[in-house]
Amino acid sequence: MQKPVRIAVIGSSTAAGQGAEPTEKSWVNLYRAYLKGQHPENDVINLGLGGLQTFQLLPTGFSVPPKRPVPDPERNITKALLFQPDAVIVNAPSNDAAAFYGPEEQLQNFDAIIHAAQMAGVPVWIGTTQPREFSAVQIDIQIRLKDAILSRYAPRALNFWDCLATPKNLPDPRFALGDGAHLNNAGHARVFEQVKKGNLPEAIVAWKKQMALSPKLPAGPELNIPQLTQGKVQIEVYDALAQLRYRGTGVLPMKIPNIRGRAGQYWVRVAGTNFHRLLPWTKTA
Repeated sequence: MQKPVRIAVIGSSTAAGQGAEPTEKSWVNLYRAYLKGQHPENDVINLGLGGLQTFQLLPTGFSVPPKRPVPDPERNITKALLFQPDAVIVNAPSNDAAAFYGPEEQLQNFDAIIHAAQMAGVPVWIGTTQPREFSAVQIDIQIRLKDAILSRYAPRALNFWDCLATPKNLPDPRFALGDGAHLNNAGHARVFEQVKKGNLPEAIVAWKKQMALSPKLPAGPELNIPQLTQGKVQIEVYDALAQLRYRGTGVLPMKIPNIRGRAGQYWVRVAGTNFHRLLPWTKTA
């Protein structure tokens, strides 16, 4: 029998189960029941709360831009990691777009959540946007973010859009509660099926093996990245609070001096054509 797993879920009203009646029909509760059917000690910790935006899911202490909500220490990635999960699922499908926050801001927040989790040795699955009765501008935000999530975070991206949207990118009435935003029981069942397809128990094992085989960046006062791939790459460096400390582009190998921040553990994201790695780096004084 496979080792038991604990999954933490953070997010907003879909994660919290709004629209499901009874609550056992929510996607999180359906998923918990499914996992327990595989192993009685499997569990799902649900920190979802209606109305939350991606900023509120950021690590405690994260410095957010002006006029943006601050991290919620009872519902964010930091809280989720206290439960020592084997993986985290982020389900924040539309509240940022409701506030007209663009895809770029949301992707930066997802990156910070992922980096904070990987500091603790925990992989993160990102759910896409979900259709909502929005303006044309907001629908465009949702579609661009959905496409970016599927491209940027695969294979740990969960596509909730395609199974819930009409060809006109509106909520499919078969799966909608009728309030323009939330899911009914059939909609929650669709989300559950997408999460189930992700096969997290096996994917967690594969992720840990991949991390063990990832190249190690040499510790030192400056960042040295070997030739991991050909062509131009984007480099991002994040500190222990998942704050972005450096962003630039270039061709590997690269030497980057003067990374802002004190000595300690950092994560380096290297992204190029058909190449994406998140690598630990220890900065020394």
